[in-house]
Amino acid sequence: WLKPFWLKFLLASRRPLLAPIALETSELGCAAMTSDTLHISDGTTMEIARLPDIDDATWAEVKQYVESNPDTAKSMQKFAKNPDAMRGWLQTQAIAEHYNTKLANGDAPVQERIKSLENDPELAPILEDVKKNGLEAAMKHLQDE
Repeated sequence: WLKPFWLKFLLASRRPLLAPIALETSELGCAAMTSDTLHISDGTTMEIARLPDIDDATWAEVKQYVESNPDTAKSMQKFAKNPDAMRGWLQTQAIAEHYNTKLANGDAPVQERIKSLENDPELAPILEDVKKNGLEAAMKHLQDE
């Protein structure tokens, strides 16, 4: 579960969830992405971009979560309009890609460090919650920085 789940949510892996939630198509100006209009439960709508490498199941889960959580939708729209936050996210993406490459190539020291996070007294309960409760738990913990 560690690589596909933990990295997807907390290390912003090659299939990041923040990007499709946060980035509005109009902000991107990128023709390679498709977009969907979400109907948020508070009656508003929001157009979000789907990154090309997001699989259908993850995309459906993201859309369902955002549509049922208006506060998250508003937070992600605000994020998309904040250049400092966007720059930080892009830097995180670059770092995540670096470590994803190391993990994919079987870099033992990096794999050991990632596994040791399960024993960290502060992270262990968070990881267990995310493992057990999925996207909703991950989003909750992302907001509880």
